[in-house]
Amino acid sequence: MVSPFISSVSAFFVTAALIDIPPGLELLLAISTTTTIGRRAGIGVGVGVGFGIFSWCLASIIGLSNLVMHSPSIFQLIKWVGIAYLVWIAGNFIWSAIRNTDPMKGTENTKHLARQNTLFAGFKQGYLTSILNPNIALMFLVIFTPFIPHGQPFKPWIFFYGVSESLMETAYLLLVALLAAPMTQLLKNDRVRDWFEGIAGVILLIIAIQIALTSAPS
Repeated sequence: MVSPFISSVSAFFVTAALIDIPPGLELLLAISTTTTIGRRAGIGVGVGVGFGIFSWCLASIIGLSNLVMHSPSIFQLIKWVGIAYLVWIAGNFIWSAIRNTDPMKGTENTKHLARQNTLFAGFKQGYLTSILNPNIALMFLVIFTPFIPHGQPFKPWIFFYGVSESLMETAYLLLVALLAAPMTQLLKNDRVRDWFEGIAGVILLIIAIQIALTSAPS
């Protein structure tokens, strides 16, 4: 007979993998940042997202996530700040695609990308995207909590699951960034880069709209 502990932990890791792997906001951000800005920034995004998830883990432990979930006003505030940030990122992509159609902007754009291709710039983008997504709080309280073995304390287990999810997501996004890095050679073609940035910007806007339609849990 399988131990309840092994059963719960195994089910958690399978569920976490199924949540992490499908295309979503974090994956798109890692790919678009790596391919349009550079590998260092893409790696920074992965680390930043991981730290954002861990921050929500700590928030769950001290009760802040529960407060967010049960306070519609706080949930909406975090959600709309996050949406505004997503729209800002999307706008930058779209504006860059439009601006780059001017051949005189090529050298200026290259210098701008070089300044952005740092671990800290990517980390900041990944962390803010993650920490401003209140749905991650929902993930901890609604999705991960049921995997705590019966009769076991909440805090140690949610910490274990939070650290595990943070490391899994970070490792996944780092792998994505490393695999996407060779695409930067293709995107040295200004026309291809413009199309890619424009499409990435539009997809981010669509994701922002989807998040906007999310209501606070009742």
